[in-house]
Amino acid sequence: MTIFYDWFGVDQTLFLAVNGFHRGYLDHLMLLGTRLGDFRNFPGIIVALILMLTVQALAAGSGCRRWLPEKKTILQLLQALLVGGVFAGLEVTLLKVWLHMPRPPAAISLATVHVLGEPESIGSFPSGHAAFAMLLAVVFWPHCRILAKVWLILFAGWVGVSRIYVGAHFPMDVVAGYCCGALSGWVANRVLISNSS
Repeated sequence: MTIFYDWFGVDQTLFLAVNGFHRGYLDHLMLLGTRLGDFRNFPGIIVALILMLTVQALAAGSGCRRWLPEKKTILQLLQALLVGGVFAGLEVTLLKVWLHMPRPPAAISLATVHVLGEPESIGSFPSGHAAFAMLLAVVFWPHCRILAKVWLILFAGWVGVSRIYVGAHFPMDVVAGYCCGALSGWVANRVLISNSS
């Protein structure tokens, strides 16, 4: 298991390269990326979509509805996020408990790891933040134009790199988190497509 996880030292080498590169402005930017990629933001996104539905209903016939997505799109996003969120949460939690992989400060000398923010100690593999960021990207992807898709890719990348930069995860944790989020989003989107047919 260690060879698979460590990739013959590549995982640790990449971690040390990203985590060891610190600048003041980047510290703030990466902490923000970590905060935005937190699963605890999930209820806020659900509430925002529900508010959009409410505005759609209350503003029927007014000009402000033009800047909102269609009601059908908002409902699809809500359903996909709820299904995908539950699936991703289960995937990440079960893998963290089952594999019980150490966080970088526990796996490498603490003096070598630059930890920003609150130190985390439980279950490194996979990254829940990376899973959440990728879930959002995959669920929103079919409903976005090209510029928004570029922003989704940048957002997911930013969150993943931030988790390595702040000392919370190894690169392999982030890749596994991306896979969990992508699978969850894909399943959620497929469930919606099959239910709408």
